[in-house]
Amino acid sequence: MDIRKLQMWVVISTFIFFIWIWIYLNLDNTEEVSQTSVTKVKENNEKPEVKKLVAKETRLIIDSKCIWCGKCVRIDPQNFKMNYNTYKAEPISEENYIKSGKLDKAIKKCPVDSIHIIEV
Repeated sequence: MDIRKLQMWVVISTFIFFIWIWIYLNLDNTEEVSQTSVTKVKENNEKPEVKKLVAKETRLIIDSKCIWCGKCVRIDPQNFKMNYNTYKAEPISEENYIKSGKLDKAIKKCPVDSIHIIEV
């Protein structure tokens, strides 16, 4: 094998390896909630009881304690933005926020605990 071909193979395989690692580390491993759950299977071969799960609507809010430090925006810019009229951070969308590890980190790092996810 020619030395240039070998060098090219090493470069390409290293590049592919690092792309694979980057994709693996950036995957959001959240689990979806199932719409049904089997609660009990009877022994006499009858149909199992199926319990419907009602998905509750949740909202992302920032209360009036916000001190406009900007930590939430720096940690998770997909969910938060700064409002220069009210001098408060605010969610980009209360209903359609992106559930991720960054959101959890932003909630934990808020110095005045003003970020909340509430059920409506």
